[in-house]
Amino acid sequence: MLHRISARALFLPVLLAGLLASPSRAISPDEVLVVVNDASPVSVAIGAYYQMVRGIPVANVFHLAGTTSTAETIARTTYNDEVRDPVRNYLQTSGLRTQILCIVTTTGVPLRISSSDAVGVNQKRAAVDSELALLFTGQVPDDGHAGWVGNPYFDSEQDFDSFREMGNLYLVTRLTGYQTDPDPGTGVPRDVKALIDRAQVPAPPGQGVYLLDVDPSAFQQGNEWLLEARDALLALGAGVHYDASPVFQRNIADIRGYSSWGSNDHADPGPPYYGEVPPGSGNVYPGTFLPGALTTTMVSTSARTFTDGSQGYGQSLIADLIREGATGCAGHVYEPFLDAVPRPQILFHRWELGYQAAEAFFMATPYLSWENVIVVDPLARVAQFDPPTVTLVEPASGPITGGTRVTITGASFYGQVQVAFGAVRGSQVRRTTPDVVEVTVPEGLAIEAVDITLTTPFGELVIPSGYEYLQLPVAITTNGSPCLGCTFGLVVTGPPLADFALLVDAARGPTTVRGLVLDLGFTRHLRILHDGIRGSDPPLAFPGMRAVPFMIPNNPDLLFRTLHAQAVVKTGPGTFEVSNRSSASIVP
Repeated sequence: MLHRISARALFLPVLLAGLLASPSRAISPDEVLVVVNDASPVSVAIGAYYQMVRGIPVANVFHLAGTTSTAETIARTTYNDEVRDPVRNYLQTSGLRTQILCIVTTTGVPLRISSSDAVGVNQKRAAVDSELALLFTGQVPDDGHAGWVGNPYFDSEQDFDSFREMGNLYLVTRLTGYQTDPDPGTGVPRDVKALIDRAQVPAPPGQGVYLLDVDPSAFQQGNEWLLEARDALLALGAGVHYDASPVFQRNIADIRGYSSWGSNDHADPGPPYYGEVPPGSGNVYPGTFLPGALTTTMVSTSARTFTDGSQGYGQSLIADLIREGATGCAGHVYEPFLDAVPRPQILFHRWELGYQAAEAFFMATPYLSWENVIVVDPLARVAQFDPPTVTLVEPASGPITGGTRVTITGASFYGQVQVAFGAVRGSQVRRTTPDVVEVTVPEGLAIEAVDITLTTPFGELVIPSGYEYLQLPVAITTNGSPCLGCTFGLVVTGPPLADFALLVDAARGPTTVRGLVLDLGFTRHLRILHDGIRGSDPPLAFPGMRAVPFMIPNNPDLLFRTLHAQAVVKTGPGTFEVSNRSSASIVP
């Protein structure tokens, strides 16, 4: 049973998108730490095979002691002493702590941590992998964290290498499956070897369909995620088989992604839920998978074990999806609550855009120090794409202050897209298709045309003089409402570092307030009070804007009515320009 938590925020804010980071790139084999348990021959065999296939450096394979528990479920103290501390110490002493981005555990490394503490959202039970993700953050005490920890990488669009510049998080995935039928040459169980092999040759974009199987009688929240996944995938041009009928889908061919309610679907066929059920019926649930297919199901304990399912069933197991041909699966070792289930609309969207498997899964996972297990080769990627191309930048110019929202149209905007204007990175980069990117222009360094550099994990494109920073028009605006005895502001804009004079007119009798000439002789029109620029006025701040505060005297005998203001700005040698006139009623 999967439980729902009502009235709880479902999504964390998008964090860190568009921050200054190193160029977008893929995680490499020398940034992966493989953890094997020397007490388990299967674990050692999996580690050796994966090291050979991916070219993992020898120093990046860490062997837990031969006395380490091989049980799937261990106590918190066992986790601390036999798993956490040895891995943490090795990363520190080997000098790999900051180099490693991904940690890969294997069959034989304990799977889950038990606890007798409170259940529900305050439980301290957790998946071993989910705890290792927070290894150096200090967020998990020795006795465990009560409840989940928000995943700062959730719903991100940054490649993980760039994101890691901001913290200590690790992407942790597992290579596992049923331990039966070992390969004679490698000693790796058949299902695990096939999982690793499929990750090397994922089906290219355009092949197959994403199967999104709604159960109309299930929680509406989860069904809405499946609908959002459909819309996100269709926007990318991906094939989608979306079914909102009360039928549990079967015999679907060429599945490249799968999300459903699993054994929580009221129409499921019964144990083992996936595969041919019952044997000999010709009904294969959900169907056949393409290499590279990822799955996430809304099932509470789908990763509770990877022993042979014939030992008995409760809820459906992702181990059966692996046996049926899935390349990556998200599951849970205990009850996660629906809020903590990886979001299919994020997972499949990021995967189709060219992110690596570990990145896509972690972007879709809202919480850590929790029940989540991700079984996949972290380096898997759906395909290699062409470098980006651009056909249109609109608008192609804007003020030197930046802040203009620019739309870039082109092709092959896959993975994290970074856009720089000259030497400065743009912010709030967003796109929902590989053809359109939106970005907010940063402040310019000068009034000039600058190159636009667009970078993805698959290449870089430079558009010479693609964006022009324009001189700010001379203008004045009010900042707040003027009132007697109140501080009031006027904002002057113009060319960067230009001198200016601010001319203000209000009521009777001349006086000077904070270096500004305030003519209190009543007049309906602003009068120019100076022949030129006063030396006491500071120049406009870079990039050409200054807010000038001052206080209107609180003297009821002066009969203030309206404040008029205008600015005279030096736009060149011996050249001056008068701004617009700004008027505001003075409030008593």
